[in-house]
Amino acid sequence: MSEKRAVPFAVIVVALLIAGALLFSAVQQMAAEVSEPTGSSDTATAKLYEASASGDVDAILHQLEHGAEIDKASRTTAKGLGDLTPLMAAAAAGKTDAVRALLDAGADPNVRGGSGRTALIYAAGWGDADMVRALLEKDARVDARGTDGWTALMMAAARGAPDSLALLVQEGAAVNARNKWGQTALMLAVKPGNADKVRTLLDAGADIAQADVNGMTAVAFAAAGEDTGPVLSLLIGAGADVSAADADGVTVLMKAAERGDADRVLALLDAGADPTARDNNGWTALDWAERRDDERGEAVAVILRDLVG
Repeated sequence: MSEKRAVPFAVIVVALLIAGALLFSAVQQMAAEVSEPTGSSDTATAKLYEASASGDVDAILHQLEHGAEIDKASRTTAKGLGDLTPLMAAAAAGKTDAVRALLDAGADPNVRGGSGRTALIYAAGWGDADMVRALLEKDARVDARGTDGWTALMMAAARGAPDSLALLVQEGAAVNARNKWGQTALMLAVKPGNADKVRTLLDAGADIAQADVNGMTAVAFAAAGEDTGPVLSLLIGAGADVSAADADGVTVLMKAAERGDADRVLALLDAGADPTARDNNGWTALDWAERRDDERGEAVAVILRDLVG
């Protein structure tokens, strides 16, 4: 009986010895990881990225002192801002003081992220004019392009501050550059209906006749936009072609009629838009208004019926 009990007991002892050895090894490994210097290059760089995205200048300087790579892109931290350098992360987060600190520490403003965009492109969309100026003072390329063809001027036109756009124009940004969809800064400023930006671009020589890959001109975007305010009048006053049609033959007047916007329709008619023009499907602006089947569409239809005959 005693011999039978000795076998399982021995097995248990061996198992315990093996488990103990594995545990000891794991503890040693954990101790080594914990004792790793926090100033190691990879760790410091990751923390630099986080500090840059949060705008913590003191932490930025601290991590640089501990060996952080100032121009290394990261995907591991700062959720939503992956594949950017610390400078890009600070710019995209709108942290002007952090951008200045990184530039003063030697960050290269012309390094490109995974999308091909530079810090200046992010600054133009998410920063302020002071941030844009700081980057330009460090020789940031004003017309650098992302892989999608977007420039800093386009980003400022689409979502940036009006004074950032004005500064970029002043610094010689290419006003009529086009992105991969053929859109210009003027078209991108028209979409949100920013009259100040549109004026600045028109004064700088923006080509009002350019069309994107779908044949949409700036005035077409103004007619079709949700809330473009006085932009349509600005473009008409600048000589926009109110009879322009896109790739489907849809005219500027048809786009306004589709919106059910009587004021825009009247403005276009006063500027000489042709109410009898037909798109590739044979529809007139009246057809576009009537297909809305609502009060706004009917208000436009009332204007157009007498003109179409």
